[in-house]
Amino acid sequence: MKKGVKELLDYLVSKKIAICLATSSVEKRAITILDNYQLTKYFDAFVFGDEVKRGKPFPDVFLKACKKINVQKNEAIVIEDSEAGIEAGYNAKIRVICIPDMKYPDDKYQLMTCNIYRDLTNIIKYIETVG
Repeated sequence: MKKGVKELLDYLVSKKIAICLATSSVEKRAITILDNYQLTKYFDAFVFGDEVKRGKPFPDVFLKACKKINVQKNEAIVIEDSEAGIEAGYNAKIRVICIPDMKYPDDKYQLMTCNIYRDLTNIIKYIETVG
């Protein structure tokens, strides 16, 4: 589990900010992981890889997520750890914050993000500053 995930989710819930998990993973795998970490309860909606015709780097998963939680693209933030996910968020015309996992994004993908942070706790400061 990434550092700061529970703090970020608690913050978003306390501010009544809608949260949708948009993942390339199939539903069964994603829910199993969320349940193991007791995170499922935080999410208002989910979009799984098997719900969209085109996976990342196409924007479909993020566009569907916005529709599910009734959020405009200019109000949304995509939090990603992969280059394909960064590109998908960028292609959806949604702000992208990268929390690198195993690989720091190449220059091309860095330009598609509004910020790159080491952990999720920095996103709280970002939201409080930028909104």
